[in-house]
Amino acid sequence: MSKDEENKTVNQTQDDEAMRQRMEERKAARAEQKKAQQAKKEKRDVAKKKLGLVVTIALGVIVILSLLFLMAQSLGNVTFSRISDGIVQTFSNMKPGPGYPLSVGKNNVLRTEAYGDNLVVLKNDRVVLLNSTAKELMAYQHTFSSPRLSVSSGRILLGDSKTGRYAVLSGSGMLYEGDLENDIYCCAVANNGNYAFSTKSTKSASLVSFYAGKDNKKLFDFKCSDEYIIGISFSSNGKRAALIGVGTKDAADYSKLYIISLTDEKILSEFTYDGMRLHTVFYSDPHTVVTAFKNGYSIVKNEKTRKDKLLGGGSISHFAVDSGGSCALAVNGYSDEAGSTVCAFDSKGNERFSVDLTCKVNCFDFRDGCIAAAGSDGKIHLISSANEKSNKTAVPKTEAESIIVIKKTVYSLGNGTIERIKF
Repeated sequence: MSKDEENKTVNQTQDDEAMRQRMEERKAARAEQKKAQQAKKEKRDVAKKKLGLVVTIALGVIVILSLLFLMAQSLGNVTFSRISDGIVQTFSNMKPGPGYPLSVGKNNVLRTEAYGDNLVVLKNDRVVLLNSTAKELMAYQHTFSSPRLSVSSGRILLGDSKTGRYAVLSGSGMLYEGDLENDIYCCAVANNGNYAFSTKSTKSASLVSFYAGKDNKKLFDFKCSDEYIIGISFSSNGKRAALIGVGTKDAADYSKLYIISLTDEKILSEFTYDGMRLHTVFYSDPHTVVTAFKNGYSIVKNEKTRKDKLLGGGSISHFAVDSGGSCALAVNGYSDEAGSTVCAFDSKGNERFSVDLTCKVNCFDFRDGCIAAAGSDGKIHLISSANEKSNKTAVPKTEAESIIVIKKTVYSLGNGTIERIKF
């Protein structure tokens, strides 16, 4: 082979190798491009699947909520706004607040109540709703000089005892404002949104007005000619109401318990308590009413059967009812050295247990199966109504002036600060 032919062969081989390398490089580049495209496609597919899952879950939740709404509406104890409030609160709770302890101003808080898992705080100039991180979910400014507060599972009712003005609130804000033009003795709101006021009247001792939660229209008035109605409690479905009135006859105090049907707009039954001043009333189940006086309590079943129980010693200082209908009371001894007894009852009024404390109970609450009692010993006692042997205590940073218990967590208000104590 000549030298020219040899050089030609070498050059051809080099060209072939260079072409092969270019082809390999192009092949690798196409493979990388295909791999990147496949990754993008898989990413889009995952995003679509996630979106589809979210949509499916959302639709499922909507269907379930709709079914629950229709079922509960048939029972008369829920409204659509309560469901929307729950959804709004669920998403609002995702963003945390400043946390506890939370400064709310000394002598600025008039009352605290539970609203689901959240905390209602009535201040001198507004009502706020706080979640477990102290995030403000709702705020309503007011100018009431003597506000009265009532809270149910779906509504917050605020009234001014001196002017008769009032507001109906939900977990997301104001729903309705009204003016009764009379002094308010007490107020109450039912789980289904129905509400009532006991007011001063020129034609009777007191006038109780009932309103529908759906459209805020007045249902009817109950005129009480001789007693001042100082307590109102609705049944769980909002179709009945128990009223306690106090009066004087022949220079002696007495009380009356009225059970009213909102459906029939009439008195179902009434009971007289001679020489007693009732101070607490509530429905513990749809057909059981419990009311308390200084040294005992009374249970009325099926609007007919009344059973009184007198205490052997001491006086009832606090009474509370759980959402399930169970109730609890604190009995303080008469002497300064005497302690307290905390008793728990089921929804039928049967005693479940009692616990003796070596201190007097200053604040008290009962919810979610837990009794919280703030004592004169500076401690907060958490008592389980299911197992009284698992009682616990905690010491707040400041002495409790009022307490609320929500799922084994106690919110303690003292010296202008709300503490969150988790047991």
